[in-house]
Amino acid sequence: MTEEEKSQQILTKKDINNAWRTWWLYAEVQSNNVVFQGLSHMLSLMDSLRKLYPDDDDYREALKRNSQFYNTEGTIGAVVNGMTLSMEEERATGENVPDEVMYSMRT
Repeated sequence: MTEEEKSQQILTKKDINNAWRTWWLYAEVQSNNVVFQGLSHMLSLMDSLRKLYPDDDDYREALKRNSQFYNTEGTIGAVVNGMTLSMEEERATGENVPDEVMYSMRT
């Protein structure tokens, strides 16, 4: 990782481990026929998203974006959550990552 990439990195390993731990605990707890595991996905990312988006409006948009339809198996879902966090971090640092890319990866 270059120095420039490190300077733009917001999330720490602790943040990512916390997201994984929360997903592991809640992946199969909440599921419905509309968004399946979307709420568990959002719950696992909430703390990291707050760190990425200190502005309340941006934070709410990120929560909406990550509570949409999501259906996966409990263990492999953590990999997708990690990829989502990576894209959210890129977006928070000014990269152009469209909503459709994040949504299509989860579906």
